[in-house]
Amino acid sequence: MGRVIHSAERSFGETVTPMEKRTAKPHQWYLYLITCLGVGVAALSSYSLLNGPAAPGWIALAALTAVGGCASVKIPGVKSKVSVSDVLVFLSIMIFGPAAGGLTAAVDGIAGTLRCKRPSRALRNILFNSAAMALAGYVAGETFMILRATSGPLTGGASFIPAFGLSLAYFLLNTGMVATMVGLESGANIARVWKQGFLGLLPSYLASGLGAALLALGGHVGPMVLGAVALMGATLYLAHKTAFQRIPA
Repeated sequence: MGRVIHSAERSFGETVTPMEKRTAKPHQWYLYLITCLGVGVAALSSYSLLNGPAAPGWIALAALTAVGGCASVKIPGVKSKVSVSDVLVFLSIMIFGPAAGGLTAAVDGIAGTLRCKRPSRALRNILFNSAAMALAGYVAGETFMILRATSGPLTGGASFIPAFGLSLAYFLLNTGMVATMVGLESGANIARVWKQGFLGLLPSYLASGLGAALLALGGHVGPMVLGAVALMGATLYLAHKTAFQRIPA
């Protein structure tokens, strides 16, 4: 499981030089663009869920996501953190659809940002992270629905093809948007930022997709599913933390 969010590192009260003001425009416009798109997706997803059948199972997943989103680990070398809530986003998509997945991802983004230090908890960072997560979750969810519709009956190994597509799409969207923000903000090469800071997270995304596919076979969310998710999250949180501690910051 490896959701990533952007975390600002400027100290509270630190002044911004005139040169920084001039070079800040690209990442600011990018922030506004992603925020507007993501807020629009979240609004449409909320409307869809409110006008659909009641889904207490999704509410349980969203609540667990809020808790799991607080358990994030700093990625060495980049201004981002990784959490352990991807399997919850994937489960929401597989069982309740793209709208539920987008909102679950937004909850994850909000919870992860609030876990950051004070400068990163600025409203614009909360909006950007939650919007980027909602956008990634919804688009990846639509990708899953298309693959599920075209892959035929979900039996045997074929049941994991849409899950693989979902995991890959979510990984590329989530890490791509954050890497772009980091690169624009710092002036670093975006492709290099993505390769050095985020490419190594791909296996955890794929593992989350596989785990979600297994848990979603029952078609509903019960105590055993929630317990299994919590256990997976705790295990991968410790794995991420141990691995990142060995890498120089």
